[in-house]
Amino acid sequence: MDREGLTPLLAAARAAYQKSGARAAQRQCVALCVQHGAQLNTARCPEGRTAIFYISAIGATDELEYMVSVGRADVHATCRQGMGAIHFAAAHGQPDSLRLLLSHGAQAEAVDARGRFVLEHALIGMPGVSLPGKGHADCHRLLLRHMAR
Repeated sequence: MDREGLTPLLAAARAAYQKSGARAAQRQCVALCVQHGAQLNTARCPEGRTAIFYISAIGATDELEYMVSVGRADVHATCRQGMGAIHFAAAHGQPDSLRLLLSHGAQAEAVDARGRFVLEHALIGMPGVSLPGKGHADCHRLLLRHMAR
């Protein structure tokens, strides 16, 4: 663990999220950690997020699929703000991550601690981090279609 108490997996996932320039190398580190049995559901950052939060937010669908399918990452895990990886994917405008999470049972109707739905996160983005754009509109459409079923 590092000085913040992050495991190598969490440190790599969070670095990929925070530093887009080093994203490819950090994604490789994430894949390596998962392949070697890193704890996907118990390791959490101080905000209470697991690695799939960060991986879904950057749209790393290959790593996300591996983490969920092979590593059995919990798509229902929530952080201290009551958000799940599905909220993060929508707030960061990542429709491919969102689609993958939904296909593995994440709930489109999930509500965070403030009472906001995933759909709302797709509309407002992540203030100060990810302003609404085309990816957010795609997430919004995807969620509406999914909820209409």
